[in-house]
Amino acid sequence: MMCPRIQEFSSSRLRGLFLDFFKDKDHTVVQSAPIVPDDPSLLFTTAGMVQFKPYYTLESEIPFSRAVSIQKCLRATDLENVGHTIRHHTFFEMLGNFSFGDYFKEEAISWAWEFVIDVLGLDKEKLFISVHMQDEEARKIWREKIGVPEPKIVGLGDEDNFWGPAGLTGACGPCSEIYIDLGEEKGCGKPDCGVGCDCDRFVEFWNLVFPEFYKDEKGKLSPLKRRGVDTGMGFERLVMICQGKSSSYETDIFLPVMRALEEKGSIDSGKAKIPMRIVADHARALVFAISEGILPTNEGRGYVLRRILRRAVRRGRDLGLKGPFLYELVGVIADSMGSIYPDLLRDPGKVSLVIKGEEERFRSTLDEGMGKLDALVETAKEKGERSLSGKEAFLLHDTYGFPIDLTVEICSEAGLSVREDEFEKEMALQRKRAQETGEFLQEKEERKVWKPWVLVSSGIATAFVGYTKLSQNVKVRRYREGEKGLPQIEAVLDKTPFYAEGGGQVGDCGRLIGPGIEVRIETARKEGDLLIHCGEFVRGEPKLLAAPGLVAEIDKNVRDAVKKNHTATHLLHTALRTVLGEHIRQSGSFVASDRLRFDFTHFSALSPEEINSVEDLVNEKIQENLLVKTSTTSLEGAKSQGALAFFGEVYGDTVRQVIVGEKDYVFSRELCAGTHASHTGEIGSFRIVSEKAVGSGLRRIEAVTGRAADEYLDEERNFLTELEDFLKVPRRELLDKVKALQLENDRLRKKLDALQGESALSIALKKLEEEPILVNGVRVLTAPVDAPDIDTLRIVGDGLREKMGRGVAILGSAISGKISIVIAVTDELLREGKITAGEIAKELGSRLGGGGGGRPHLALAGGKDPEKLAEGLETGRRLVEERLRAG
Repeated sequence: MMCPRIQEFSSSRLRGLFLDFFKDKDHTVVQSAPIVPDDPSLLFTTAGMVQFKPYYTLESEIPFSRAVSIQKCLRATDLENVGHTIRHHTFFEMLGNFSFGDYFKEEAISWAWEFVIDVLGLDKEKLFISVHMQDEEARKIWREKIGVPEPKIVGLGDEDNFWGPAGLTGACGPCSEIYIDLGEEKGCGKPDCGVGCDCDRFVEFWNLVFPEFYKDEKGKLSPLKRRGVDTGMGFERLVMICQGKSSSYETDIFLPVMRALEEKGSIDSGKAKIPMRIVADHARALVFAISEGILPTNEGRGYVLRRILRRAVRRGRDLGLKGPFLYELVGVIADSMGSIYPDLLRDPGKVSLVIKGEEERFRSTLDEGMGKLDALVETAKEKGERSLSGKEAFLLHDTYGFPIDLTVEICSEAGLSVREDEFEKEMALQRKRAQETGEFLQEKEERKVWKPWVLVSSGIATAFVGYTKLSQNVKVRRYREGEKGLPQIEAVLDKTPFYAEGGGQVGDCGRLIGPGIEVRIETARKEGDLLIHCGEFVRGEPKLLAAPGLVAEIDKNVRDAVKKNHTATHLLHTALRTVLGEHIRQSGSFVASDRLRFDFTHFSALSPEEINSVEDLVNEKIQENLLVKTSTTSLEGAKSQGALAFFGEVYGDTVRQVIVGEKDYVFSRELCAGTHASHTGEIGSFRIVSEKAVGSGLRRIEAVTGRAADEYLDEERNFLTELEDFLKVPRRELLDKVKALQLENDRLRKKLDALQGESALSIALKKLEEEPILVNGVRVLTAPVDAPDIDTLRIVGDGLREKMGRGVAILGSAISGKISIVIAVTDELLREGKITAGEIAKELGSRLGGGGGGRPHLALAGGKDPEKLAEGLETGRRLVEERLRAG
């Protein structure tokens, strides 16, 4: 027995033992950092040391020199191994003890051994050690101080025993790992199986890293200011070892989720072992990530989550689970882990809604896509091919939302590879097409051809004074003219009150004036380190830009309007987080003088009540006339005060906070370089104009403030007045009147559809009489039908079934830009068992590049290209004839 059983070492007790052990050795207990790290070079927190990275290099004092933590982590680098091995996970916890310029290798190694032998009681005969092949110091400590026999100390290279950095730059160094031998029965059977083998016999469970170098952007290593220790022990692996289980999925960590899955149906846990493991692991990753506000999207972190979710949904299909099921595991995970991570209990209902929505969207295409992929795999095998083409993989990605790794995984299970280089070429072509079709006129205009820069004066360029000044005496440092006699001009100044476009805020407009010269400045933008004023000559000529006496002045009215809108976005952000939840994160914004736009992460459309609540809260803060002030602090200081920062933004060591409210009541605190009102009352009023989706998990609000908000209300009032006059009812009765008109319109539309259906049926019957086609005595009718919708097409097909006697009808129409074909089989023919409508529809849909299926007597096939309707009908006829002749 490797360790006392589960009764003594539950996962909860193991957490406490680890923290208490290092707390007794003067380590500060530090809470887990979020899965979303502060480090912009990382998508997720992947190790315990991520939150401590700066401590190895900071010149200033650090709060402690020893720390211990249990860190929640998320990695997607081992996705293909998850479920197939006993130890790989996407979400996992990492136990770690750390030293920043304090103790080093001897203490780290001694304490690790003390914990696993004296505290956990592991059998030292089953333990093995790895060290970096050049780290003689660590090898000597293990051999001489700890007493590990030399044959049990294995030297490995950089790939295995040099760790870090976490991200592109940071602390790194050699490491030493502790392995446990789980027995020959877990091995791969190879003669060289041993420490470092990828099989499940020798499991590494504690990595002792000795950071002593700093790696810069160019990959150069230099000595750390504070060398130290960074250990990471996989909690799930440790629990597996201490509970004597054959895999981490059998421990009390996973037990609640695995039981919940088993209760969902008649799942054979033996045959379904791998799918159940994958679903359980992926569900935990999704719950923890979404609880922190990360939503499934098509970019960055969101894309990783979407991949994980779709992989889990596909595996649920393998388990025979029908309909959405992942969302039902949220409560199970929150209940079992909530005592350790209370954030999971904050709003599990919203996490469930996010997951359920994603499941439903993907499931709507999963079955159809799997049918298409199965057909592609079968065709490839019939042809003796060993791989799927990149074009076919791209079709699955583009049409059915299959991530390439999912296609690769499914094909691999079928013994096929995927030509991923071809897939990447198809993706590049799609990006190019999107770029070409998505260009805005403004972007095209920015491609003007410019003459070379003309240097006018030397010195610093450009000092921004626009927070406090609206005009400034200036000198031109350089300028350039547009080619072909264009009046455009771009200039760089020594100082400027013009705010350059950035952070969603538009650049200031105004003018540059002096003796005999006036340039209308349309905007200001940054190009590298330069702040460029973009404008057009009103009078004068370029050489006068070198003359003294120039003044740069911004348009005060425009600036004031922009300031109000920018401050309103900060109020809106906090209002959204207050009304909808702290999972709300800003994903982009646009602040102009006439409107504002705010993009944010959220899983569903806002209800009218939620929109009203958000709008009311913003207006409440405007009426309170809260003070708006700025503060310059260190980045760490701003975060400790609760300032909101945004992933993807690059912040320096010193940042500018915009704070709405006083010391005893701060409503909003964000890092922002933009211009703002001095009090919220200056905004006047705030109105939401629209709220819509701009992507999966991404919403957009457009709003107006001040005079624009008043004008918006005036327009609404005038519209309602006109509507009252037109419908001849008072305002309070408008909704009832519109509903009544809609009901009448629906009634008339149904009547018209019925008449069209009768007409189409009459035409089809006439064609049946005039052009009878018999195949083995069966009447076969193929005809295009003028049907307004699929329901009408089905009605015509059903009508023909009753009048054909013994026959098959193939009726098609171009509906909503797609092909729709109904196959109808009469009851008499069905009783003979020769053919079913569903079989024909499925095969026909596949050939049309779409889908198909239905009941034996009536089924529907679809295709994308309406131009191929005649071809589709002909294909359907041939399929029917082949089946009838074969019968």
